Amino acid sequence: MMALVGGIVVVFCAANAAVELLRRAGVAGFHTLDSTGSVLLATLSFHGTAIVAGVLFLKFHGIGWREISGLDTVRFSKQMQLVVGALACAVPMMVA
Repeated sequence: MMALVGGIVVVFCAANAAVELLRRAGVAGFHTLDSTGSVLLATLSFHGTAIVAGVLFLKFHGIGWREISGLDTVRFSKQMQLVVGALACAVPMMVA
């Protein structure tokens, strides 16, 4: 688990360093930390690494997608009820 988190942190820090180098070089899209290129690179580095590391983590530990999603233990209709209930609680809070 620590390797998973450590890998994500290392790649995210490397991407932030790349953003800073591109910003200092004056590359279009990287003029500020809120520029499109800066935000896109930071987002893709974090989420891309999390997805790849997560898949590797699951494979390394022999965990399947049905097990992770709970489809092998809970009926699909029960899961959908839980999803709808969670969304009914979360969406009003996000909108407010």
